[in-house]
Amino acid sequence: QLKCVAVVRSVARQPDMTGLVARFPVVLHMLNDLVIPAVNSDYVAVQAAGLECLALFCTASGDLAAEYVGLLCEFCGLIGGPQASRLVAMRGLFDLALVFGVPGLADREYPDPNGPGKLRTPKATVIVATLAAG
Repeated sequence: QLKCVAVVRSVARQPDMTGLVARFPVVLHMLNDLVIPAVNSDYVAVQAAGLECLALFCTASGDLAAEYVGLLCEFCGLIGGPQASRLVAMRGLFDLALVFGVPGLADREYPDPNGPGKLRTPKATVIVATLAAG
């Protein structure tokens, strides 16, 4: 699983990644079939590599950032969780803040974890609180 994530990470590091996400739906299949399961892995190295890939995908697409910023925040806030995963998630959040700006993340609509529909949450506040708790 770690080798698969390493290959996906190489693809995600391409300078024209934004164009790849828009033009090739198979890139999203790599995210859903390889990266997300890696993030949910019990192995810290696989989990950290998956989080790094997830952050790379999110920096390439505002829609993906809106969908997965909450997951990165959750990993930052895991008290007693693996430190390597927490650091990678924090680094990913900082990358997203640099790419989209904190107001850019705060102005997006995010899925409501409690049910269908959209929930508009000031994610900038969540990010700052999560990083302060970490």
